Amino acid sequence: MIFFFVICFFIIFTSIFIFISNLLNLNEEVTKNKIHLKPAKLIGGLIIFSTIIFSQLIFEVSNYFLYVLAVSFLMLSLGFLDDIFNISYIKRIFFQILIASLIIGNSININDLGMILDNNTVIYLGFFTYLITLLSIIGLTNAINFIDGIDGLAASIVLNSFLTILLYVYFSDYDTNNFFYTEITIVILPILFFIFLNISNLFKYKIFLGDSGSNFLGFFLSCFLILYTLEDNRIIHPVLAPWCVAYPVYDMLNVIIERTSNKKNPFLRDNSHLHSKLYLIFNNNQLFVLASILLISIFMSFFGLIVFMFMGPLFSLLSFVILFIPYFIINKILSKHAK
Repeated sequence: MIFFFVICFFIIFTSIFIFISNLLNLNEEVTKNKIHLKPAKLIGGLIIFSTIIFSQLIFEVSNYFLYVLAVSFLMLSLGFLDDIFNISYIKRIFFQILIASLIIGNSININDLGMILDNNTVIYLGFFTYLITLLSIIGLTNAINFIDGIDGLAASIVLNSFLTILLYVYFSDYDTNNFFYTEITIVILPILFFIFLNISNLFKYKIFLGDSGSNFLGFFLSCFLILYTLEDNRIIHPVLAPWCVAYPVYDMLNVIIERTSNKKNPFLRDNSHLHSKLYLIFNNNQLFVLASILLISIFMSFFGLIVFMFMGPLFSLLSFVILFIPYFIINKILSKHAK
C-alpha cells in the first residue's frame, strides 16, 4: 500500500517539476569541477520532499516527524535559492544556523551519549548539548552537499544511512514506536526511486538533486538521527548514530583538512573528494566509483555495529575516531595518483 502511493506521488511530482524547471531554467551547467557532460535539471530534492509530504498525509506519522519535515522545507528553500542565485557560503551557513536553531529550540538535541561506561552511567553533555547539536546538523547538511559530485552518490549514501538505521534497530534493545517504520519507509522509497532516475540513461531528462536536494537530505537525516536517539524516543544507542553517516563525515573532514593545508577555502569546490580522485584514477567510470564508495560506506556501517556489539559503546565511539586515520592516509596516497 505504501509503495503504491509513494511511487504514484513520485511520478506525479517528477512530471510537475520537469515542467516547472523548463519554465525557470533550473539547470546545472557543465564546469571543470562537474563530472556530467550535459546540463541537468536540479529538481531531485523538490521531487523527494514533495513525495514525502503528500505520503505523510495518507499514513500516520509522529508530531516530531512533522515538525522536522516542516523545518526541513526551509533548508530545501535555502538550497533552492542557492541553485538559482548561487548564494555565498558565508550567507548560506548563516541561514543554516538559523534554521538549525528551530530544531534545537524545540528540544530536539543531542543531550547525552547514552550509557558508554561499565557502571551504566549515562554521559550527559550539559552545556555542550546545543553546540554539539548545531555542529552535527550543520556539519552533516554540508557533508551531504560536499559528496554530491557524481550520479547517484549523495542519494545512495543517504539511502545507506537510513538502511543502516534499520539494521541497527533490528539489533537494538530499545523498543520502536508505532510511527518509525512508516516514517522511514516513506523517506527511503522516494530516495530509491530518485537514484534510479538519476543514474539511468533511459529518460529524456537527467535529474539531479541540486543544492536544494542535498541540503534537505543532509539536514533531514541529521535531525532524524537526533530524533531517534533522544532519551525518551530512543531506538538505537547514541554512539551508533555517527556510524550511520561515517563516510560523508570522514570525507568532509578530509576535504577540509586537505584544502586548508593547501591554503584553499574549504567551501570552494575542487578535486579533493574521494569520489573525484577515484573518478580520475579509474578513467571516468562513474558506476565503478559509485559502487566502490557505497561498499566503503556499507563496510563502515557493519564495522561500527560489530565493534559496538562485541566491544561495547565506548570502543565503538573511539573506533569511529580512530578509523578516520587510515581513511585520511589512503586519501593522501590517492591524491598523488589522481594528479
